[in-house]
Amino acid sequence: MSNSPRPPRPLASDLSAALGAGDRTAFVTAVDAHLQRSDEAGASVALWQGLARWPRDEHLARRLADALHRTGDGEGMRRLARLVLERRLRAPDLHFAIGVWAEERGEGAAAARSFARAARADLDDSDPVVRLARAYRSEDRPDLAQRVVERALKRLPDAAELHAALGYTLIDAHRPVAAAKCFREALRRAPDWATYREDLASALGLAERWREAAEEAQSCVRTQPQSERGWATLAAALARLGQRELADQAYRKTLQLTGASARTQGNYGLFLASDPARLFEAARHLRAALESYPDWDEVRTSLAQLAG
Repeated sequence: MSNSPRPPRPLASDLSAALGAGDRTAFVTAVDAHLQRSDEAGASVALWQGLARWPRDEHLARRLADALHRTGDGEGMRRLARLVLERRLRAPDLHFAIGVWAEERGEGAAAARSFARAARADLDDSDPVVRLARAYRSEDRPDLAQRVVERALKRLPDAAELHAALGYTLIDAHRPVAAAKCFREALRRAPDWATYREDLASALGLAERWREAAEEAQSCVRTQPQSERGWATLAAALARLGQRELADQAYRKTLQLTGASARTQGNYGLFLASDPARLFEAARHLRAALESYPDWDEVRTSLAQLAG
């Protein structure tokens, strides 16, 4: 099989005419017309030739990134990423788009590099920093994630999403108490963002601050009745506080919302295992959990004790 590159597809007449005349405005209009017809492949061919004609045009490069993303052209995106670096294009949204593409493919290190470039190019935009921190976390570097978020918070202290991002890094660093403070700060700045309250309740649960966790989880489920995390945290907190009847109701609601997920069944089984009247039910949930999580030692031990 030949490894020679395939010849470029012929351009549509409108694109060819605009390119030949060097009329960038007409060229962009023609590209947009093809994108509106969902002809991303044709637009990509044209945009490559447009970038050859206008080599430092960041607007065309951004459009090409969008078209390549839509068509799933991985080789094309890698080629574009190299071109962006070679030509020293600095548009933050261009680097951000390349970072999103890399992140979606699990290429954490490549995503981090692109998000870092986007963050340096626009110091007032928190989104690249949030994504950069997430990329570092995916590479098991919560220390780097914490560093970049804390640096950004000095410039953007009111950005709720940065406080939340710092909370996620602290969760990864096994510091749930500090993480809870971050989620409180995020929630104070964005009180209508339900996810931050779920994050706060979860962090308080990890910190074993069960009364506070129950309060925040109850707030979650009042405002967001379908919150799986809210109900799961509420169930665990109520169980630890000795409110078994309410905890049982919360576990059942969690099972309903999660489709009886193995993780929920495991936690519910562990809860039921302490009730002599419900050992058979406990064993059923524990066995279901162990099928999906064979290394869940606490579940395995509990099930063995019930069998014994």
